[in-house]
Amino acid sequence: MLKFTRRALLFLCAFAMLLTLAACNKSQQDSPDDTTGENTSKNPYGDSYGVLIVDGNGAPVKNVIVKVMQNGEQIKMFVYTGEFLSLPLDPGTYELELDLSQLGEGYTFDESLCVLTPEKKQTTIRLFNNLGEKTPIFVGDPISTDYDAYLVTEGATKLPLTANDYNFFIFTPTVSAIYTLTYECESDLVMSYHGGIHFVQGNDVSQNNSDISKYENGLSLKVYPTNIGGSYVFAVKSTAATSCILKIKNAGDTESRIEDAPWTPYLEDTARVAEQLAMQPTGTYTPIDLTDLSVKAVYNESDGYYHLGSKTGPLLFIDLTSDTQYVSSIQTICGLQGMNTYIYDDAGTVIEKRSYNDLFLQYGMPSDSSAKVDAPIRVALTPKLAEAIQVFGEKNGWWKTGSESNIFTDKLFGAYNQEYAWLLFCGYYVG
Repeated sequence: MLKFTRRALLFLCAFAMLLTLAACNKSQQDSPDDTTGENTSKNPYGDSYGVLIVDGNGAPVKNVIVKVMQNGEQIKMFVYTGEFLSLPLDPGTYELELDLSQLGEGYTFDESLCVLTPEKKQTTIRLFNNLGEKTPIFVGDPISTDYDAYLVTEGATKLPLTANDYNFFIFTPTVSAIYTLTYECESDLVMSYHGGIHFVQGNDVSQNNSDISKYENGLSLKVYPTNIGGSYVFAVKSTAATSCILKIKNAGDTESRIEDAPWTPYLEDTARVAEQLAMQPTGTYTPIDLTDLSVKAVYNESDGYYHLGSKTGPLLFIDLTSDTQYVSSIQTICGLQGMNTYIYDDAGTVIEKRSYNDLFLQYGMPSDSSAKVDAPIRVALTPKLAEAIQVFGEKNGWWKTGSESNIFTDKLFGAYNQEYAWLLFCGYYVG
């Protein structure tokens, strides 16, 4: 009997060991290897209550005050720092209130996303720019109709849409950058560019603007420093959608261009200016007669000035503040439009943006086009003063044959001294 019992016990022990090994093996097969990550939740934030707050483009925001409410009472408050905010809450239903005052701009969001429940413990709240004011515009041919256009800014904005019609919006960039304008929409949508706010064109004119590129889901816009503050008019059109999310994003800097560089002042030597201002010419001032084909200006290297007819002829003076019979005074031109020009190399590339305004201002000429002077400001003609008139006049076609900008043909009605027409502001003293 004792032998049977021992054998039975040994058998039972062996059977128990086999059962244990089988159970362990089954457990290993049923449980995924922890190192593979397959046993982790697909939600990277776990099972806690929490909130993620992003802007309309999906980027995290900071400095949002999150108040946790339950049954109308605040039970907790947190400051959102840009990452998923885990909320240590007991099971239940909660409402989130967001204080956005620290963001500095107006935003809107879907308040229905601010409710947390045991079934929906986590939420992502997306902040959109407030929709700007409506601005009335007139759209030219072939539409020829008045519209209201929404003002939009950088970021993401929910736009209400009228299906099967143009929905216009106006973007006025405040910094130089390459901007992308894209959209999210539940149905097909077409975006188009219609020019500036003062002349809104009825057709898409993006192909006429080298700074705008279209692609499948929107377009890109290059805004250079000289274009900051200009208003661009765009439109979106859908056959069915009643709203879309318009996303305007600064995608980086534009390439450097000489056109965007500041104007370079073109100045006379200060000692030369002092010498000119110290001169006290006498006699009667006589403007150059450009119908006299024998008139010519000759530069005298010895004194550094131009003379009439020869190096020893009367000293030529340029009048900065008096109107001529052909054009307004240099003061008026500088004050209203500026005497500025691009300087090109032999290959036709712009190498300098030159401003002649400061050259004339050196002699006390008022910068205000309407300012009065007690007496005309006239100074001896130097090569730099002569160059300013020559370059600016040639650029504007003042004496070019056949040019619509020629200022002599309708004033003199005959032959004029085209070679020295740049002396139009000049004269000399007699007696």
